[in-house]
Amino acid sequence: MSGPVTVTFPSVGSSTTFLVPGGVATIDCIVRGALGGGSAGASGYPSGSGAVFRGFLAVTPGETLDIQVGTRGGLGGNLVSSANGTGTPGWPDGGTGGIMGSRHGAGGGGSSRIWRGGIGGTLLICAGGGGGVGVLDPNFASPGTWPQMGNASVNELFTADTGRNGNSDGGGRGGQAGAGGAAGTGGLTTAVGTAGASFQGGNGGSITFPSFAGGGGGGGWFGGGGGAGRNPLGSIANYAGGGQGGGGSNFLAASGWSSVTWTAPSSVTGDAIITFTYTLPVGRRGFALGMPLVKQLG
Repeated sequence: MSGPVTVTFPSVGSSTTFLVPGGVATIDCIVRGALGGGSAGASGYPSGSGAVFRGFLAVTPGETLDIQVGTRGGLGGNLVSSANGTGTPGWPDGGTGGIMGSRHGAGGGGSSRIWRGGIGGTLLICAGGGGGVGVLDPNFASPGTWPQMGNASVNELFTADTGRNGNSDGGGRGGQAGAGGAAGTGGLTTAVGTAGASFQGGNGGSITFPSFAGGGGGGGWFGGGGGAGRNPLGSIANYAGGGQGGGGSNFLAASGWSSVTWTAPSSVTGDAIITFTYTLPVGRRGFALGMPLVKQLG
C-alpha cells in the first residue's frame, strides 16, 4: 500500500464534488462547521463556534461525494469601537444579522456537509455553524459576563446552545434534532427575529436606533433561532446589546460510519473545513493507482 493521501476542502462558498479513487473503501473524514460572525473592531465579543466531527466513512470506488464547507458569518456592529460589519449570512445556510440604522448584527455561520447522490440526495454528515453576535452596546459589562456563546451542537444527539443572552433574554435558541431553534425573546426584546428551520439559521431582529439589532442563527440540520433586537433603556445593569443567534444542530447518517468522535464546539476557533484522508493501492511498479478527481461547482 502507498502512504496516506489527504485532500483538503477549504471554505470557499460553493459546492465541490469528489470522485472516490479506485481501491479506496474507507475515508477518514474531518468535518467542521463555520464560526458565526463576531463583533467588528477592538473590544468586541466572540461568536459561537461550529461543530467538529471526525469519523471513518465506508465508500465505493468510483462513486461521487458532494462537499459543502460553510463560510463564517459577516461581522456585526460594535459601538464600543464605532466599527461596523456586514452581517451577511455564512454560506450555505447561516442566518442574516438584523439591522439597526447603519449597524448590523453579525451573521450566523454556515454548516458543513457531505452528501451522496448529489446535493439534496442522501445526507451523510452535517456539522452545524455557530450563532452570530448582536450589535454590541458600549455600556454593557465585560465579555466574561456573557457565558452563552451560541455554539453548534456537541454531537448529533444534543440540542445546540442558546445564543448569548446578556441579561438572560434575547438570545436565539439552538437548533434541535428535528426542529429549528426559536427566535430570541425576553423582557428587553422589542424586535423578534425569525426561527431556525431545516438547513437554515434564523435572521436577527432588526430595530431602530438607539436599540440594538440581533445576530443571525447558525446553520445546520436545523438552524438556530435569530437573536432579538433589544431596547437598552433603563439602568446600566439592563444594557446588553442585541441578542446572539443560537447554534445549529448536527446530523449523522445511521450507517456507514465508524470510530466517530465529536469535539466540544467551545474549544474550536478555526475556520470551517473538510478533509479526506485515505490510502491508495500501489500498482506493480510502485505507483499509486486511482488518484482523486475534485471538481468545483458554481
